[in-house]
Amino acid sequence: MTTRRIGRRMFLVGAGGFTLAVPFLPSLTRRGEAQTMGAPKRFVALTTEHGGVHTAHMWPDESLADQPTTVMGQHTIHHGALRPTMDSGDVVLSDVLRASSALLGPSVLSKMNLLRGLDVPWYCAHGSHMLGSYGPGSLAGDEGAPETPSIDQIMAYSSSVYETVPRRRSLGIGPSGLSTNWASPETRSGAIETVPTTRGTRALFDQIYVPTTPGPAPRAPVVDRVLESYNRVRGGAHGPGARLSTHDRDRLDDYMERLRGIQASMTATVAASCADVTVPTEQWDSTDAVYGPHANDPGTYGRFYQLYNDVIVAAFMCDSSRIATMRCVDDFHGSMDSVGGFHEVAHTANAQPEREAMLQVTNRNFFQTVYLDLVNKLDSVPDVGGTTILDNSLVMLTSESGPDTHINDSQPVVMAGSAGGALRTGLYVDYRDRTLEFRGPQYAANGRRPGLHYYGWLATCLDAMGVPRDEWPNGAGQPYTGRAAIPGWLETAHPRLDQIEAFSTSSLPVITV
Repeated sequence: MTTRRIGRRMFLVGAGGFTLAVPFLPSLTRRGEAQTMGAPKRFVALTTEHGGVHTAHMWPDESLADQPTTVMGQHTIHHGALRPTMDSGDVVLSDVLRASSALLGPSVLSKMNLLRGLDVPWYCAHGSHMLGSYGPGSLAGDEGAPETPSIDQIMAYSSSVYETVPRRRSLGIGPSGLSTNWASPETRSGAIETVPTTRGTRALFDQIYVPTTPGPAPRAPVVDRVLESYNRVRGGAHGPGARLSTHDRDRLDDYMERLRGIQASMTATVAASCADVTVPTEQWDSTDAVYGPHANDPGTYGRFYQLYNDVIVAAFMCDSSRIATMRCVDDFHGSMDSVGGFHEVAHTANAQPEREAMLQVTNRNFFQTVYLDLVNKLDSVPDVGGTTILDNSLVMLTSESGPDTHINDSQPVVMAGSAGGALRTGLYVDYRDRTLEFRGPQYAANGRRPGLHYYGWLATCLDAMGVPRDEWPNGAGQPYTGRAAIPGWLETAHPRLDQIEAFSTSSLPVITV
């Protein structure tokens, strides 16, 4: 009998001599049920850097949230309808949250919520906690709390969000990644890695757009072309694959499953509404259009991100993706370089009012030119049953920090869309307990009050998007494994820390239908 030698590097051989390299093998999956009929749900998360906007400038007056509700048996929250004022032609919710009536009109206002008083009870650096991954750099990550996939990636691989494999499970926008996922998402295995982003609006568009005109006949799937060879390599008790360890057999299966996913995304069909999408003529790249001669020009930044908004809208119209994240690290003020730059301003704004005023401007400009631009575009596109795409979406805006950079009490959340009726809208919700204050000198001057856990908001997003709890990372109805380390000073400062931990995996009261 001839013995075939199996090397550490193998090739699968298919019809016509087609070969496919497989991973190194040291020793020598499934799709879910289709979602219910109706409009698909979409999710978008936009985040800005640093935070540092003081509560008096970020939020409407607390008296506008005048309806109390008691949670946890003793913690009273408040809510009320969004009631803007007018100032010089602007619709005003706060110093930051204001815009012209063309952007912040009655339709959009009725589909928005402002959520105040959501606390992340540990130090957060420049990580991905905004979407639920502790990550290196946060106190939680430094103390060994396990990293987890971000909520957008849990959605992106949920059979409740996608009934078939789309062209792109998620769109990542920005110079640095906001999303994290397993190295092998289909099998929920491997290390937690940062999900790469795409730089350049046309490059991203080309990944989601499929012309509706007929093309050449599709080629046989790459996996099918090497299937016989794969079966021989994987083998059974008597084939060459018998020398494979269980670990390597799993690696080979995982590799083929990932190829199937890539193949499926490349051959995914698009919705009929994709015929209305216009191929963009502007092809801006983040390096030459924004970080070149136009650096620190808020107008240029706004146009650049609006082009990304156009790609998101096109992806949703074509149904070639339903998930998008955008991380903005740019200065939408324009004059911060004169005082040390965006980072320096954010880290000194708590003690220098003129610098905090700069942060108000940069956050207001992003709210107007990027967030409201996207929300209005989504609200202008018709969807199933007389709704708009915005009606069936959840579009959130948050920042890296709360009122002080890297201190995350009252991390801001502005949201629009009801995720297909899963959420109530038109509300200003204040989750703080107004009878308590944080303890400690760093809070005393501002009268800041403890609220509920920010991760309750992330649980709300997963619930609203219809992701079953057995698909959450640990499969037990919780999005996060392990409790982050809480610094001693915060343990002392937060009067209700133990109680709010219980709300970290519960949908937030008042807004959940």
